[in-house]
Amino acid sequence: MKRSLMKPTSGSTFSSLEEVVFYYRQYAKQTSFAVIRRGIKKKGNRDVYIILACIREGKQRKSKSDAKKAIPKIIRTWCKARICAMLCANRMWRLSNVMLQHNHDLSPEKAKFFRCNKNIDAAVKRRLELNDIAGVRTNKNFNSLVVERGGYENIPFGKKDCQNFIDKTRELRLGKGGA
Repeated sequence: MKRSLMKPTSGSTFSSLEEVVFYYRQYAKQTSFAVIRRGIKKKGNRDVYIILACIREGKQRKSKSDAKKAIPKIIRTWCKARICAMLCANRMWRLSNVMLQHNHDLSPEKAKFFRCNKNIDAAVKRRLELNDIAGVRTNKNFNSLVVERGGYENIPFGKKDCQNFIDKTRELRLGKGGA
């Protein structure tokens, strides 16, 4: 059984920027919305301020081309859900501004399909790569992962993500075209 995360609140502290991003992404996955890094302010070469927002923030842009794109567009709705975190003097990150209200429907069954929630860990990547070198087909490779983890709902990526990773590694291994 998965543990429920606490809602973000102003004043919460974290030890690193990565911890802030990881926490908000986990909260977003639990609450079923996608997250993007909206802005980062730097002082010298160090990050001092970050804004993480709902992916539906902002206005809908009109396409300049008539061509259909393979990736479905994200419908922007001016969603105001976001958190802002800043680096304090004690090198801790503190949430300074938290807005949790969305102006669109959230669908928990779709949360695992958001790009920010899909990730293939290093062990699985290595296994996919070795099996590809050995000649194991992608569907057999993926189905073995499904059986090992106890079902499709326990895998944070899809068969197409595996295929894309294998295609990318083949391209790197074999080189592009005939260059």
